[in-house]
Amino acid sequence: MEFIRNYLCITVIYILIHYSRIIHAIEEYNIQILFDRPDSINTLYWKDYTLQSENYISKLNSSIHVHFKYNSAESIDKSNPTDYQNYVKNKLKHLNNSSFDILILEDKFLFGDKYFIHSTYIEELFNLNNLHLLYEDLTDLTNKKEKLDFDEHLLNNGYYDNKLYALPYELDFDVLYCDKSKLNSLNLEKLTWNELLAIPAKYKNLLSFPLSNDDELLNIFIEYLNGSNGNNIKSIDNNYDLFYNNTSISNEIFKSFKNFILKLSTLDIEQYLKVTQKDSYESFLNGDSLFFKGKASHYNTMIQNNKNITIVTSLPPKNTSILSTKYLVINKNSKVDKKLLKDVALQLTSKEFQIFKANQFGTIPTLDLKQKKDDTKIKSLLNDKSNSEIYKLLNKMESFFITEFFKSDTSAPLIEIRLLLPQYLKNYINNTIDETSLQMIFDNIKNLVMNQWNYMNGLKIAIYVPMIIFTLSSVIIMILIYENRNHPYLKFFSPNLCNLIIFGFILSIISPQFSLQENSIPKCQIYYVYQTITTDLIVFPMFAITYRIYSIYNSKSKFSYGYLLNNRHLLNYILIALSFMVTYSTVIVCIFDFRIISYGDIETYRKPTCDLEVFDFSIIERIINGLAFLGMFIMIIKTYKDSKRYGQFKFLYVLIFTFIIELIEDLLSPKIPPTGHFIFFIMIYILSMASDLLCIYLLVGSKLIYIFKHPSDEEFFNSDNLSTDYFNNTDIAHFIPMKKKNNDNNYFLNNNAIDKKGEIAINNRNPTKSNES
Repeated sequence: MEFIRNYLCITVIYILIHYSRIIHAIEEYNIQILFDRPDSINTLYWKDYTLQSENYISKLNSSIHVHFKYNSAESIDKSNPTDYQNYVKNKLKHLNNSSFDILILEDKFLFGDKYFIHSTYIEELFNLNNLHLLYEDLTDLTNKKEKLDFDEHLLNNGYYDNKLYALPYELDFDVLYCDKSKLNSLNLEKLTWNELLAIPAKYKNLLSFPLSNDDELLNIFIEYLNGSNGNNIKSIDNNYDLFYNNTSISNEIFKSFKNFILKLSTLDIEQYLKVTQKDSYESFLNGDSLFFKGKASHYNTMIQNNKNITIVTSLPPKNTSILSTKYLVINKNSKVDKKLLKDVALQLTSKEFQIFKANQFGTIPTLDLKQKKDDTKIKSLLNDKSNSEIYKLLNKMESFFITEFFKSDTSAPLIEIRLLLPQYLKNYINNTIDETSLQMIFDNIKNLVMNQWNYMNGLKIAIYVPMIIFTLSSVIIMILIYENRNHPYLKFFSPNLCNLIIFGFILSIISPQFSLQENSIPKCQIYYVYQTITTDLIVFPMFAITYRIYSIYNSKSKFSYGYLLNNRHLLNYILIALSFMVTYSTVIVCIFDFRIISYGDIETYRKPTCDLEVFDFSIIERIINGLAFLGMFIMIIKTYKDSKRYGQFKFLYVLIFTFIIELIEDLLSPKIPPTGHFIFFIMIYILSMASDLLCIYLLVGSKLIYIFKHPSDEEFFNSDNLSTDYFNNTDIAHFIPMKKKNNDNNYFLNNNAIDKKGEIAINNRNPTKSNES
């Protein structure tokens, strides 16, 4: 027994040890973190940065191992659109799979797929829609207030639709570096960029900076604008229209910037446009440049690696500098437990870790530095000699955020701006485009086509003048129909219902006024219901008229349908059907989210339109309207001879023609804006409006022309001689129109066709001789 007991104890201990190893193994986590490729200066400390950072996190939790990586194929300078496209596609590839659990993203990319309006250009180029949905929601972290010590403004920029998706990771800004021995004093606070050019210096380059780098070019353009006399363009809503709505001022702005760039270096402009960050840094170290335009994060590396020279720093002229932020996001597709990833995210952005990185590598923390009076750690960081110079600059800086500079309710997505605008600036500097092209680009960045300075006046004339003419013509036709409503040539077509159809076409004619203004979600929702009303006002009355005539010609009883088929009852049926469809559309509007998406890009023009974020429920409406069309087609074919005699086929022509025009409009509207052919864009709307008027002509035009040509008949049929009440009559025979006899020179009937009771003797399909006078 003793042996068995000992054996059991040993077995239990062995099992516990074995499972403890398994549990320990399960608790080991490897977290992959993707960074942007460090620039040529920060690359010097990358290995040390990753090693110490990874060790720092491991000390906090021995079971968690973070691994910092970047894409070695990524271009450092991103000097052309292809480089940036590859950069975006690489980020999206990793966000759409689980290869990386956490990503450190630049602010321009973070929510760069849209500000408010989506872009078909970006969606089609990158297969991208709603970038923020690829990030894990971090809103629950805001409850842990003791762990969020970020600058409030930077933290707010991590929100989208009131949800927190990103935590501020690192900060950076532009700084001018100079060898103190070459310039006794460096105080650029009161100087402008152009006054900087007046500093006497015998160097190849007054200012060395990577002009090939698209990000740096965009930065210096904005800094130059706000560091020059008379310019104060802090954002797209603050004097931004100076770029395009005043030719003389905008030309002066662009020419001044180009001249400034050309004077910075003795290099040929084509060579200067190829200068990389590595080239510009080496030029400064070799003494070929007075100033080097770098980053605040370069400070520690430059000081430690160049102890043979005394490097001093300054903000760009007027203390204006672009402030850029890197954000931490959690990949929603990561297979690692999200709660664990959130804990790691808090550790990587914690106050302690940020101060650690700042002391070791000179990175700029995203903390609320105003807490220095109450927080000894922040106070110690700011007073440290190795960092104090940079924080002094940060404290007095007039900062600009690229993400906010271009932000408005109608502006193009930042990824699109970042992709295309720098290349246009380079082309302008290199004299391959003129100021007019730049004006167009900046106009397109902010404004949709109906508000663009270049197109606004032409758009109003080309769209609204035909719209007014076609609308007035349609209203006149409605009046003429009403005045001749008792004429038998119109009576069987139900003039009141015809006017209802024409009213639907009028709504279609004036629809460009609303479709061109789809720049807000409420307008989209209203226009969605508006389109339902427009379509159904055309289709439902046509179906009602067709059904009535079909029923009359297929009825064996003279009184079987008369009461149900008079205009008043048909109008009630139409209103019920229309109410159902409007209610359906209203429910869709209230339940589901809409979005605004623009066709075209900032190189051409941007035309907005609306669609649903989810399933396109308008398909159901199209099916219902399609069934109505099919029903009309069947009824008209079944009564082929009579339908042809009374012009019923024109209903089909109208619907088919309307369908073809709508199809052409749907196919061409997305394709024309990217081509930049504005005249074709205008022609689409004019063609659509003209087709609506043509449909009205097909519906009643020939009938009105006939009435005009025979005024005696018109006077007779509109007189009081006709005692028959066609509106409320229950005799279906009264709905059949008069027919002209082959040997009769009068038009529809003679005066003796009226019987003693004052009623019309109406010919039917099998007229007898007694019907003839």
